[in-house]
Amino acid sequence: MTETKTFAVITLGCKLNYAESATIARDFLRQGYERVNPSKKADVYLINTCSVTEHADKKSRQAIRKVLRINPSAYVVVTGCSAQLRPETLGSIPAFVHCSGPIQGPDSRCDTRFAERERIAEPE
Repeated sequence: MTETKTFAVITLGCKLNYAESATIARDFLRQGYERVNPSKKADVYLINTCSVTEHADKKSRQAIRKVLRINPSAYVVVTGCSAQLRPETLGSIPAFVHCSGPIQGPDSRCDTRFAERERIAEPE
């Protein structure tokens, strides 16, 4: 018997981010994942970021670091405004999967099946 994979969602910012996060959460549920509170250990974390203000950017970085403290071996997908506008800043945080661009649709570069892939290696 295999253990059910878990996921958690952290959404910062606007109503669009909340709608996109809800859509991705439904995809995870359809794939058999169990949703857990972001403060709990999860196999996968989705962080939908905001960069409207410097404070919002800071909260986005803090969220990434927080989930990596909770589960250093988790897959962390970062999307949203900060991921699109400041990939170099977020890219300096080791061990997460960066996903930019639209979350859904033909131009999407975000695949909710990523958890079956190998984890990105930390920079040396």
